[in-house]
Amino acid sequence: SGMMEASMTRNPVQPITLSGTVTAASGSGTPSGAVAIEGMQLNQASIPLSGGAYSQAVANLVPGAYSIAANYVGDGGFLNSTSAPVSVVVAAASTTNSLAFSAADTVTGGPVPIINNNIPYGTAVVATASVLGASTAPGVLAPTGSVTFSSGSTALSTVSLTGKTATYQIPATQIGTYSLTASYSGDSNYNASPATTLSYNIVQSPTAIEVRSEEHTSELQSHHD
Repeated sequence: SGMMEASMTRNPVQPITLSGTVTAASGSGTPSGAVAIEGMQLNQASIPLSGGAYSQAVANLVPGAYSIAANYVGDGGFLNSTSAPVSVVVAAASTTNSLAFSAADTVTGGPVPIINNNIPYGTAVVATASVLGASTAPGVLAPTGSVTFSSGSTALSTVSLTGKTATYQIPATQIGTYSLTASYSGDSNYNASPATTLSYNIVQSPTAIEVRSEEHTSELQSHHD
């Protein structure tokens, strides 16, 4: 019969590694075949053995507490066996939340250049919150959920993340200095992140003046008697 052990390294949201060995209980020889993992939503039918060992990275597990076991299916020379269960906790991952300002033309929607978060009067303040997980490696789920934009203790709008960002616009209609706070709600895989507050200034908008000259032609007529 076969003997085996199972182990798991815990990394929230990031891929985790299932690994272990299958050995002969007595005598010589190396078991072959495959191992099935029981007790998690893995969508992993089996992990093949190589030299009696197995190892498989698995990503995007739902956070929670699990009891897992490795089940060796046996081969022509060795019987099936099951490992002792291993307790695993998959924790929700941390996030970081950043906030940036830009300006947009209220007529065309196009970008308006700004310097040092100075927003020209009469444009729109565009606040963009970016939410990143602890890892951006391929295959790792991105945060979902929403960002709430607030002024002081007053919530202005709650916007769903699109990709990794949420955007909110404010009319720049009164000269002055203001602050905006962005708070990420968290989801089933990610914890909420600390609120981020950033200030911006609505400043006088530049003007342009045009001078045009219209040319008039006068015709002088002579009269003869």
